Amino acid sequence: MGLNTTAQTTPLLLVGEALREHFFSLDSLAALKLLPMFGTQFERGNYPRILRGQSLAEEETIRELRSTYAQGEYKVGERSFDCKESAFEIPMDLRELKFYASMFDAGLEASRQAMWKVAMAAERETSSLFINTTTFSTGNGKRTDVSSAWTNAAANIIQDVGTAIEAICARTGADADELSGSKFKFWIPATDLRYLIRVNTEIRDSLRYVMVLGIDAIKVELAKVLGVDEVVVPRLRSNSAGEAAADTYTSSSVFGSGWAGVVLTPGEGSITSPGFGRTFVWEEMSPGGIVAESYPDEKKNSIVFRARWHRDLNQTDSEFAQLIDTDIVSH
Repeated sequence: MGLNTTAQTTPLLLVGEALREHFFSLDSLAALKLLPMFGTQFERGNYPRILRGQSLAEEETIRELRSTYAQGEYKVGERSFDCKESAFEIPMDLRELKFYASMFDAGLEASRQAMWKVAMAAERETSSLFINTTTFSTGNGKRTDVSSAWTNAAANIIQDVGTAIEAICARTGADADELSGSKFKFWIPATDLRYLIRVNTEIRDSLRYVMVLGIDAIKVELAKVLGVDEVVVPRLRSNSAGEAAADTYTSSSVFGSGWAGVVLTPGEGSITSPGFGRTFVWEEMSPGGIVAESYPDEKKNSIVFRARWHRDLNQTDSEFAQLIDTDIVSH
């Protein structure tokens, strides 16, 4: 069970809403772009999964005079979800809060950092779902090995991405499900995208007229070139040195380097549209997503600022994603 926030904590409504909107709009975070959020009234349970290819099954539909109508069986599979509480707290002594008050709002900054920790955890979890060589292997056909390393200026990246898309379509019939709201998305770590823009002739030529317009324009144009609905560019980096060595920053990309992928994401707010997965959010405990709140710790004369998120980054069907080994680095 979650905490009784009314009795034990003070929700930071305005702070929490502003920070939540900020985090969920960040281009650097890929989690909710690759695993769209779906609110649920329950902490855990089962949800329906329309079986792949059911709507594509060929049937005879012509009805002869005085004959019965053609019928079929509506088959629904089941998957389960289980929302866990992801949370982080930062205590601030009252003396600290007063000392910093003339320079900045230390409570706001503590809330921001706590929410960032929770968001980072979701990003790492998302990365482990999509960059998984057991789920996505050449043996099961869910991994595309590129025809030429993407470090090669002449590499045919558009063809490689197209091959990945066709692999998903062949397995799932995804192309024929346009009314569901599902979207094809191509993801690539920011460091790798910057590399391709510099060295790959095909990509550089395709983007030459939007290069000066910034990353948003580049992503829109690249999506058109690759034949996808959206390009997602994870940019989050983490400090693997840890908090104990806060002044030592050992930078690493959460999504690493050398991998890219194509994924069919389900329609926003739809539980039946096909796709790789969703972020289930228990709305009673986490209305809108990450919640910010605070409570006093009288023994330490402090205020504790907390961020929490009851969610499940849930994989529905791995057939709707394809991992691409770009050979930009060796794994």
